[in-house]
Amino acid sequence: MAYYNIITSLIRSNLIWMLAFIMLISCNQLLEKQVIDVVVIGEGTSATSAAIQSARSGAKTVLINPIPWLGGMMTAAGVSATDGNHKLPSGLWGEIRDSLRMHYGGADALFTGWVSNTMFEPKVGDYYWKQIVNNEDNLTVHYNTRFDSISRQGDLWKISYSTDSISNHVYAKIVIDGTD
Repeated sequence: MAYYNIITSLIRSNLIWMLAFIMLISCNQLLEKQVIDVVVIGEGTSATSAAIQSARSGAKTVLINPIPWLGGMMTAAGVSATDGNHKLPSGLWGEIRDSLRMHYGGADALFTGWVSNTMFEPKVGDYYWKQIVNNEDNLTVHYNTRFDSISRQGDLWKISYSTDSISNHVYAKIVIDGTD
């Protein structure tokens, strides 16, 4: 019985020290600023493109997106009939266009209306935007996240945002307003 009391006492004292150590580490992490190179606010094609290009340039990037879709009017608003040069071979449009062509079986399969040479289902466009975003190691997307406020603090921007009832903030060197 004496050994049991000694072991129990040692476990309790070590447990108290471990909990104190964990709390100290947690408090220290809360005091540190989470600094990101670039924060992009918005959900549209321009915000998504800016976030992708920022990440590809090597910047740690966060996209604060108020909806669960990427691509804005091209996808979430159902206006997936793009105008412009349909032969444009490069850039993000080239990546999306090539993915759509593969998905539907070629360029002719996208030419299904009189408005545009490139028409597709909104959910398919969203899927391919997300495929590109998911391949970017330097990019984090916060979906269904509301931008609340921004303020300048020294040489950084403090961006406050929330998801449901959880509020958070991040500090950024650069902020891109990609809202519509």
